[in-house]
Amino acid sequence: MIFPEEYKYVGVSNTLKKENNKIYFLSRYVIEINNKKDEYTYKIIEIEHEGKEILRTIKKKKTIAKNEDIYYYKKKVCLTNRALLILISKRLCDQYKKNTVIFIGHDNHMTFIHNPDVLSIITIEILDIEPPKENLYKRIKRLEKLHIFGDLCIQFKKNILSLNDYQGENVIFPCSSSELKGNFLDTDTITKNENILIGCNTSKIIFDSLYPSLNYNFIDLCPIKSSLLIPTKPFITRCCKKEISGKIIIKNNQKGVVVHWGSSEYDIIKSIRKLVKNIKKNHNF
Repeated sequence: MIFPEEYKYVGVSNTLKKENNKIYFLSRYVIEINNKKDEYTYKIIEIEHEGKEILRTIKKKKTIAKNEDIYYYKKKVCLTNRALLILISKRLCDQYKKNTVIFIGHDNHMTFIHNPDVLSIITIEILDIEPPKENLYKRIKRLEKLHIFGDLCIQFKKNILSLNDYQGENVIFPCSSSELKGNFLDTDTITKNENILIGCNTSKIIFDSLYPSLNYNFIDLCPIKSSLLIPTKPFITRCCKKEISGKIIIKNNQKGVVVHWGSSEYDIIKSIRKLVKNIKKNHNF
């Protein structure tokens, strides 16, 4: 796959004539556009240049894609969202039997992808429970729409365990804000034995402190420890222990990062970037 690291490396020209053998120093590729009888044709050329001036001498030119190989995507997009552009390119190349897609950005600059490779995209699994109604997946997808992760070349996959399946009269949940059907540690007084406590080790400690004489069953739903939530890819998850927030952990032989239940959007972004940096450091991405 050829996908320029930044679109500042892509120049646009109506022609590259031999007599005009100079090019801007940042340009590594040129999208050549020709208009014949109101029909546009495209060519993508890789450039080698020499010199130290702003305008440098073209040393070598190599055609990467001809017009018949190229699909021009007319809808303006965010040029820095690499995963999104790769996915669009792959779909269009498969659909129209092309190998290259040209994109135009909201600022009218251009870039391209040649032979798009979806395997270059890192998939991050979002491990969480629901409620709360805005689980971690929904928060991250809201951030993703802002193209905050665009330069990382990642996509997200959800792995969400619903607490709705555990509702019942003899069930105890940690927090009443979940609005589930059952009893809650923060609002109810528990008097009966043989209830089922749904939560994490913190919930268990609280229950044991409040009701040391009661017998109960415990289902651990801590995303870090529970066998009910198993990641199959690198992951991000939430935990109520602030001391492990932002740390890289291993679960099911997959690397993950932890954020606190009350983490800000900034902390979530920072943690995802930390995880991706760690993955790329040890793999060929």
